[in-house]
Amino acid sequence: MELNEKQREVVNYLNGPLRVIAGPGSGKTRTIIAKIEYLLKIKKVNPRKILVITFTNKAANEINERIRNLLEINNFNSVFTYHSFAFNFLKIEAENVNLSKNYFILDSQDQKAFIKKHFKDEDFITENLIDFSDLTTIFRKLRFGEEDQISNDKQFIRRIAKLFERYQNYKKEISALDFDDLIIFTRDILSSNQLIREKWKKRYDYILVDEFQDIDPYQYQILKSLTDRNSKIMIVGDPDQNIYSWRGADINLIFDFEKDYQDVKTIILNINYRSTKSILKIANNLISNNKKRVSFDNIAFNKKDQKINLITENLHRRESHHVINEIIRLNHKENVPLEKIAILYRSNYVSKEYEIELINRGINYIVVGGFRFFERKEVKETLNFLRFLILKDNHSLSLIINIPPRGIGEKTFAKLENESISKRRTIWKGLTEESISVPKKLQPFIKETSKTLKEIDNIKNIKDFSIIVKKYLNNIGFFEFYKNFAEEKIKNIEALLELIEQQFKSKLTLIDDLFEFLKSCALFSASDTKTVVNNLTLITVHAAKGLEFDAVFFVGFNENIIPSNRSINDNKIEEERRIAYVGITRAKKYLYFAYFGGYDFYMKPWRPSRFIHEFNYPFDFVNDKNKDLNQVSISSPKIFTKKGFVEDKSNLKEGDIVYHQKFGEGVVVKADDIFATVAFDKKYGIKEVLIEHHFLLKKD
Repeated sequence: MELNEKQREVVNYLNGPLRVIAGPGSGKTRTIIAKIEYLLKIKKVNPRKILVITFTNKAANEINERIRNLLEINNFNSVFTYHSFAFNFLKIEAENVNLSKNYFILDSQDQKAFIKKHFKDEDFITENLIDFSDLTTIFRKLRFGEEDQISNDKQFIRRIAKLFERYQNYKKEISALDFDDLIIFTRDILSSNQLIREKWKKRYDYILVDEFQDIDPYQYQILKSLTDRNSKIMIVGDPDQNIYSWRGADINLIFDFEKDYQDVKTIILNINYRSTKSILKIANNLISNNKKRVSFDNIAFNKKDQKINLITENLHRRESHHVINEIIRLNHKENVPLEKIAILYRSNYVSKEYEIELINRGINYIVVGGFRFFERKEVKETLNFLRFLILKDNHSLSLIINIPPRGIGEKTFAKLENESISKRRTIWKGLTEESISVPKKLQPFIKETSKTLKEIDNIKNIKDFSIIVKKYLNNIGFFEFYKNFAEEKIKNIEALLELIEQQFKSKLTLIDDLFEFLKSCALFSASDTKTVVNNLTLITVHAAKGLEFDAVFFVGFNENIIPSNRSINDNKIEEERRIAYVGITRAKKYLYFAYFGGYDFYMKPWRPSRFIHEFNYPFDFVNDKNKDLNQVSISSPKIFTKKGFVEDKSNLKEGDIVYHQKFGEGVVVKADDIFATVAFDKKYGIKEVLIEHHFLLKKD
């Protein structure tokens, strides 16, 4: 295996603790594998005396597979993630620590199913205070003593803590451990039981640890229990790529390594085999502004260079249009395949304009590390409120009547529905006329909604509409409700409301425009552009770590997005620089930055990120000259047809036979101007589908 001088030095050093600072694209995995080969082939070390730890199953499998292929060694089973190592440890030590041999592991899906089963009747769930995925995240924070990162609402935390206590007791009763338990049990046993600790120290002669900058204190304590101050442990990491403090990663551990180990040798791998000279120049310029780092510059191995480009537009939607035009140009003129291009962003809500543009242009894409914008829970709920403000129908009301929680469960709603049917009224009309019984806890909601509907009827300027909707959602506590969850959810709601503001042009056509907007959103949500190949990638920086692309478009490069508003307020700019640094170094050949103008949700002007100044680089400004590409599609969606069925669904009514591309043939149960409720076969059951959707056909 061909190595450079510094990589060879890493491989050959066996005198004691070794810290390797490996810059992006510096061949660290190749170096780790070469060191394993050296230990096995040259030093004739027993494979069982080597322990390799990395963070992901993907990385562990890659190292194992390359070792087996390269060295033709089938019995090398020494590569673990922290969780798989802990599982193996507990399997061996179960009898010694009073742990049932029959315990089982709850993976993330099992954990959610377990919580759903045991907590489905809890007020937190029935009142929609929290969903199951959020509950698992919060339980993890409680497990690691991170209550301050959950919420400022102490009453909320106390209630959650009681649920967590029940969760812990349930697991104990059935001898179950979740992933967090694996780490904590292993750490506790090794820390408290000297006999077991000494036994495991003798088990390994060489320990190699990858991605050390992402390690948390619990994982580090496990490593310390397996070693002495002069053990032959090698850690590989890059503090400039520490971007996971929110999940416990402690950047100080890589800097303080020499405090716990004796005569630590440090070797820096800084020859980059991935990116061009210009890409590394701005990465180096940016990260040099951080004080907490090991000072070094990345050096490009590749002598070919490419100018870095800047795209600026006065509105977010124009930015997305301009970026997609440039992607099409790269695909058509430079022959860069779509699957080798990534649209990269700091936060998920930035993807909204890009998803709309890509769907409208018929370009295949995948969203990595998150849901598509219109599939996100908080976005769907906001759209449900809009739909109710226009339709005032029973179904729309059922979706929003208990958000945020008002104590209106399924039984109460069913009672309201039965009363309204007997009075030949919609529920909303019955409530406002008081021709049906009005629950006391619903009165503030009815009052605020009635007031909002009158304001919408009397608007003088179309811009007033979005202002009224924002005020309404704020007054009914919708924003406050989501403050107990991730900031990202609030940003998604704000992004949707900004989109609404852009969509409506005339007071006279407001109702029609809103109907069309709701249809479009349903189409965006239902459109299936996930094909096996030829996909453009939309991805957050955090999800992109460890990946590389021929071309990267780092979009939404605005102040208060990167660096984020929260990081500015909390004085965490250094981590934001590291996030930008990781994103930049994903690019191999082409790199673009894009930022937009206009005004944010709070009517503050959008500005370019401060990091653009810190790049200290003479960008090429990309003008949108590709007007001939404005209507170009890389792959047009196929028109859906079915023999005996037609696209015309006008006057769709109860009893009509329809065919859906995914669900097959069905019978219309009821239909309004926008949606049809259709009974499909047993596999899919009853579904509500958008009548105008091109996936739905009517029997001729």
